Amino acid sequence: MPSIRDGRIAYATMWADGGDYQLGVGELDTTTGTTRMMPAGAEGAQGIGQTAFTDDDAFWIEDSTGTDPFKAAVARTDADGTNRTTVVPQSGEGSLYTWLCGDSG
Repeated sequence: MPSIRDGRIAYATMWADGGDYQLGVGELDTTTGTTRMMPAGAEGAQGIGQTAFTDDDAFWIEDSTGTDPFKAAVARTDADGTNRTTVVPQSGEGSLYTWLCGDSG
Protein backbone atom coordinates (compact mmCIF):
# COMPACT_ATOMS: atom_id res chain seq x y z
CA MET A 1 0.00 0.00 0.00
CA PRO A 2 1.37 3.41 -0.90
CA SER A 3 1.58 6.35 1.50
CA ILE A 4 1.20 10.05 0.77
CA ARG A 5 2.45 12.96 2.90
CA ASP A 6 3.39 16.53 2.05
CA GLY A 7 3.60 15.84 -1.69
CA ARG A 8 5.65 12.66 -1.33
CA ILE A 9 4.38 9.21 -2.34
CA ALA A 10 6.06 6.01 -1.09
CA TYR A 11 5.26 2.66 -2.70
CA ALA A 12 6.60 -0.89 -2.94
CA THR A 13 8.34 -1.53 -6.25
CA MET A 14 10.83 -3.65 -8.17
CA TRP A 15 13.32 -2.17 -10.64
CA ALA A 16 16.12 -3.28 -12.95
CA ASP A 17 19.63 -2.68 -11.64
CA GLY A 18 22.19 -3.79 -14.18
CA GLY A 19 21.52 -7.48 -14.84
CA ASP A 20 19.59 -7.94 -11.59
CA TYR A 21 16.38 -6.69 -10.07
CA GLN A 22 16.01 -4.81 -6.80
CA LEU A 23 13.00 -4.97 -4.48
CA GLY A 24 12.35 -1.99 -2.25
CA VAL A 25 10.49 1.25 -1.79
CA GLY A 26 10.21 4.05 -4.32
CA GLU A 27 9.55 7.62 -3.25
CA LEU A 28 8.14 10.18 -5.66
CA ASP A 29 8.41 13.84 -4.71
CA THR A 30 5.51 15.44 -6.58
CA THR A 31 6.91 18.94 -6.02
CA THR A 32 10.27 18.32 -7.71
CA GLY A 33 9.27 15.34 -9.87
CA THR A 34 12.23 13.31 -8.59
CA THR A 35 12.02 9.61 -7.73
CA ARG A 36 14.30 7.91 -5.20
CA MET A 37 14.67 4.13 -4.91
CA MET A 38 15.46 2.58 -1.53
CA PRO A 39 16.44 -1.11 -1.82
CA ALA A 40 15.26 -3.67 0.72
CA GLY A 41 17.85 -4.27 3.39
CA ALA A 42 18.25 -8.01 2.92
CA GLU A 43 19.68 -9.73 -0.12
CA GLY A 44 16.84 -11.71 -1.67
CA ALA A 45 14.06 -9.95 0.26
CA GLN A 46 10.70 -11.60 -0.38
CA GLY A 47 8.25 -8.72 0.02
CA ILE A 48 7.54 -5.13 0.93
CA GLY A 49 4.42 -4.21 2.87
CA GLN A 50 2.78 -1.03 4.08
CA THR A 51 4.74 2.22 3.79
CA ALA A 52 4.42 5.30 6.02
CA PHE A 53 5.85 8.82 6.33
CA THR A 54 6.54 11.15 9.21
CA ASP A 55 7.98 14.65 8.79
CA ASP A 56 11.51 13.24 8.99
CA ASP A 57 11.36 9.54 8.05
CA ALA A 58 9.99 6.93 5.68
CA PHE A 59 9.01 3.51 7.12
CA TRP A 60 8.00 0.20 5.58
CA ILE A 61 7.39 -3.44 6.42
CA GLU A 62 9.95 -5.79 4.86
CA ASP A 63 9.89 -9.60 4.64
CA SER A 64 13.52 -10.55 4.27
CA THR A 65 13.27 -14.33 4.54
CA GLY A 66 9.82 -15.54 3.55
CA THR A 67 10.11 -18.32 6.14
CA ASP A 68 7.55 -16.99 8.63
CA PRO A 69 4.37 -15.75 6.94
CA PHE A 70 3.33 -13.75 10.00
CA LYS A 71 6.49 -11.78 10.83
CA ALA A 72 8.42 -9.08 9.02
CA ALA A 73 10.91 -6.36 9.84
CA VAL A 74 10.08 -2.66 10.09
CA ALA A 75 12.68 -0.52 8.30
CA ARG A 76 13.19 3.24 8.13
CA THR A 77 15.25 5.84 6.31
CA ASP A 78 15.63 9.56 6.69
CA ALA A 79 13.23 11.51 4.47
CA ASP A 80 15.96 11.80 1.82
CA GLY A 81 16.41 8.00 1.65
CA THR A 82 19.68 7.89 3.62
CA ASN A 83 20.56 6.22 6.93
CA ARG A 84 18.52 3.04 6.51
CA THR A 85 18.02 1.16 9.77
CA THR A 86 15.97 -1.78 10.97
CA VAL A 87 13.58 -0.52 13.65
CA VAL A 88 12.04 -3.93 14.45
CA PRO A 89 13.85 -7.16 13.51
CA GLN A 90 12.04 -9.90 11.61
CA SER A 91 13.02 -12.61 14.05
CA GLY A 92 14.46 -13.03 17.50
CA GLU A 93 14.09 -10.76 20.49
CA GLY A 94 11.91 -7.74 19.78
CA SER A 95 10.29 -9.17 16.64
CA LEU A 96 6.59 -8.54 16.07
CA TYR A 97 3.74 -10.03 14.09
CA THR A 98 3.58 -7.46 11.29
CA TRP A 99 3.13 -9.48 8.12
CA LEU A 100 -0.44 -10.67 7.79
CA CYS A 101 -0.43 -12.90 4.72
CA GLY A 102 0.47 -16.43 3.78
CA ASP A 103 -0.66 -19.84 4.84
CA SER A 104 -0.82 -20.51 8.57
CA GLY A 105 -0.14 -24.16 7.89
